[in-house]
Amino acid sequence: MFPVDQSLQRVSVTVVDDSPTVCRAIESTLSARGAKVTSYSCGLEALKSLPTVRPDLVLCDILLPDIKGFEVCSTIRRTPRLQDCLVVLISGVVDEQVHERARSAGAVGLLAKPFTDGQLISVVQRVLDRHLQPAPGRDVAPPIDPESFLGRLIQELKTIDGFEHGLLFDGKRGPRRFGHAASVPADLLENEASQILALCGRLVDRLDHRGTVDVLLETPTGTMLIDPIGPEGLLIASFESSFALGRARLAMRRYRSRVEGSRSTSNLSTTT
Repeated sequence: MFPVDQSLQRVSVTVVDDSPTVCRAIESTLSARGAKVTSYSCGLEALKSLPTVRPDLVLCDILLPDIKGFEVCSTIRRTPRLQDCLVVLISGVVDEQVHERARSAGAVGLLAKPFTDGQLISVVQRVLDRHLQPAPGRDVAPPIDPESFLGRLIQELKTIDGFEHGLLFDGKRGPRRFGHAASVPADLLENEASQILALCGRLVDRLDHRGTVDVLLETPTGTMLIDPIGPEGLLIASFESSFALGRARLAMRRYRSRVEGSRSTSNLSTTT
């Protein structure tokens, strides 16, 4: 289970589900982390109130007693006052058809029933980290220039469906977080980073820092991609599917090509 903290402080969440048990469970989990949560049992009632409430995030069940969650989502997307509202759909069945309908309706995520507290927080935090600016007071990683090669790589990794979280080691500073790990307290992050490096042994020494080798580490929740960054650093990114992992490795190849191209241009300028 994720540590109880205030990582969702100042975040407003609306739950639309006809199950009082589900609504109470979500409200208890999210409010314990600082979120303000409101609940509705049917879609039309929620749509009537949402332009006034204007939440950051809506968690909406697909099967509602009056209208489908897909329709709730598409209506939110068409409502000017709700353009910044994010929608995650909840479903007991999550297959390719549901994924496609959710994307078409404008949802930014799917949450499969039944779910644990940890799975709920994981989906919510990942969606917020991708689409919202961090709220004041949240513990976030030191900034990386988004226009730099590394910044563009991290942004690309965060947009991959199936990305969980990442750690960046540059050999000079402590680990920097990106993705929903930004909500984990610093001491827990340091512990996680130490465990990863201990498990991998002297990984920095073994990897080819010219960018030709990466390491895959299987975990109970997915796969970690461990890749060299610069002369001493490492980038560790966690993914929940092999498809996401494949896209990440392609992104890393593009990153290496940009870096090598920049070095070649720099060397050419120096010698001419």
